[in-house]
This record gives sequence, structure tokens and C-alpha cells, in this order.
Amino acid sequence: MSSIFRFKNIIHALLFCFVTLVILNSIKPFIVVTLIGSIGKFAVAILGCIALVLFLSRNRFNTQFSLWIPYAIVGFLIMLFAALFSLSNNTNENLLYNASVIIYLLFYFWLVKAATGLNFETFGFESFEITKIRLLKTFRWALSLNVLVWFTVAFATGIDMTDMDGFGGFFQDKIHFGLLAACGFLLGFYLWRHPLSRDTSIWNYLQMLIYLALAVVTSRNAVIIAITAVVFYFLIARIRTRLYAVILLIAPIFLFYVNDLFSIFPTERLNKLSTGRFEIWRLAWEGIYDKGLLLGSGIFNLNDSVLQENVGTGFYYLDTLDFLYFHSSYLEIVAAGGIIVLLLFLYILWKSLQSMSRIDKSVIVAIAIGGLVESYLVQPFMLISILFYLLLFANTLKLKVKKQTDNNLEKKT
Repeated sequence: MSSIFRFKNIIHALLFCFVTLVILNSIKPFIVVTLIGSIGKFAVAILGCIALVLFLSRNRFNTQFSLWIPYAIVGFLIMLFAALFSLSNNTNENLLYNASVIIYLLFYFWLVKAATGLNFETFGFESFEITKIRLLKTFRWALSLNVLVWFTVAFATGIDMTDMDGFGGFFQDKIHFGLLAACGFLLGFYLWRHPLSRDTSIWNYLQMLIYLALAVVTSRNAVIIAITAVVFYFLIARIRTRLYAVILLIAPIFLFYVNDLFSIFPTERLNKLSTGRFEIWRLAWEGIYDKGLLLGSGIFNLNDSVLQENVGTGFYYLDTLDFLYFHSSYLEIVAAGGIIVLLLFLYILWKSLQSMSRIDKSVIVAIAIGGLVESYLVQPFMLISILFYLLLFANTLKLKVKKQTDNNLEKKT
């Protein structure tokens, strides 16, 4: 019993350390700190996977992963396309990154599975919800403590917390810092509205307000994510309709008509409205379309090709970049694995939403919508992505309940 109690603490310590190292990886003013975060988070993920697998192999909990087949196909196809791209282009620059994405996702899955199994003995069928609440409370503590510490360091050392685009906090990067703020708000909102948590403490309300204020002064995308979660929870989720599922299933069809859509809308106006993203989406789509919708290149492999082909063509933003993000998780997914992988990802999302509570749906939908204009869903080590995948895995774990008939009982006696 004491060993199980100790491993519960280890699970939460792993998550706390991992979140801390993810934050350290984004602190640009201190190169050593950034390096520690970069290496450290990957090391914790690998060591965590080993420890969790060993623990689970010795303690077989009655849980099953209901969507393991589509997840496995997605992982296999992305790694296959990444390997083929590396062979055909004689480069392995992003092959390790593609493998690391799989490792991070496995780390989250085994973390959730081990925590759920450990909680089942005490909480029974409520162990799934208790697991989510406890993991997210640890996540919130790690985030809050790091925000407090690094803001203190930034003020004490006189770090300029702005970049050319605006306020970026101690990250000096407004997009990533805005997503940190959105993640912090979503954590507080989840723990406030979850029926088994109902955190109505002044501390939680204060954190939500602070994170929302930080989102407002950093990134409009972060604000959209926060507002989407609130609106979905209090309004949209109350409407008994499967409209969102229909949209998820129909949306990929429009991929075949994207070229026509790009030619319809006035590019200059849309570029200004989307802060240059529309042109990036257009160029990314051209690269994906030329490659073929059924084929992928692995995560971030096509990006460099698109950048090199369009540098010096008049879109000044590309001339300032060393690497090009497509600023859309779904474009990144199509580029990585083709239309089949995107369909499987949307299927996983749809099936997961069917069994989710209202608060879980609100957070997942908000992050998924934010992924339309940011690439974080293929960067699972980003804070908001950690929250997304922890909830996604927690909601696709099921208990295996073995029912015994009278005949079975008689045979045993």
C-alpha cells in the first residue's frame, strides 16, 4: 500500500517537473535555462515512460484504451512518411522530432492510465474524474508557481518583456506567452466548473482573472480560446445537437476546394486581418496539394520546402524567418500524414467528444478551435497541448468490467 502511495506522488512529481521544464524551454533571455528546459523535458518524458511502463506491467489495472487502433494508425503513418521523406531527401533533420512527438503522447497516455488505475481502488468508477481533477490541479500549481517565480526574476533583473510585436512576458514571445495565459485560464475554468471539483476559492478566481488579463495584452488567439470555452460551456453545449460532429466530418471535404477559395477572397485584406496567416495558409496549401493529399511528409518536413521556394517572392514576412510554421494545426496534420491522418484525427476527436462531460467538451473544443490558427496540436510539449492530450486520453480510457454468471460461479465452486 505504501509503494502505491509513493507512486501516486511520483506521477504528480513527473507532471510537475515536466510542466516546469516546458516553461523553462521558452524562457529566451537565459540561454542556459532554455537549454535545461529543452533537454530536460525530453529526458523526463523518456524516463517517465520507462517508469510508468514498468509500474503498469507489475500492476495490471482493468482499463482499456477504446481508440487505440486509430491512434496507432496515425502514429504509424506519420513515422512512415517522415522516414520516407528522410530517405528521399537524404536528411534526418526532423526524423527525431517526429519520434519525440510519439514519445510525448505515450508519456501522457501512460501517466493518465497509471493515475486512473491507482485511484480506482479508492474511488471506483469516479476514478476517471478524480484523476483528471488531481492531474490538472498539479498542472495548475506548476504553472502558477513558475509564473510567479519567473515574473519575479524578470522584474528583478530588468528583463524587457516586450518584442517587436508587443508584450511577451518573461518568454519575450507574445504568441507562446498568450497560449500560456490561455492554458492557465482553462485550468482554472475547468476546476471551477467540474462537478467534483467546484473550486470557488478566491485564489482560483484571481488566477483566472490574471491569466485572462495576460491573454488580452498578448494574443487575440488566446482570448478567443478562453471566450470559446466559456461560450461553449454556458450556451452551445446546452443545445442538444450533433451539429459539431457533422461539421467535423464534413469539413475535410472542403480541402479539395481550397484552391478555389483562396482565389475568391481579397488576399491583401485577409492578410491584414489574419496578421499574415492567410498568405502562409495559401502557400502551405499549394505545397500540400502539389505533394498530393493522400501522401504526407512527416511533421514539419514540408515547411522548410515551402519556405525556401517562396523566400524573396514579395511576401516580406518569409524573408525574416529561419523556419516556417503553417499557423494551423490541421494544415500541419495534412502536411504530415495526408488527408487520411486528418480524417482519423477528427474521428478520434469526434468519438472522444461523445463521452465527455460538458466542461471537458468546452475545454477540448476551445483548444481545437484555437488550433485552426496555431500549430500547437503537432507540438505536444506546449502547455496548451499538454492540457488537450491529457483530457483526450483521460476521456478515451474505459474500465473493463467482467460480469460473472451463475454458471461461472458454480464452476469455480
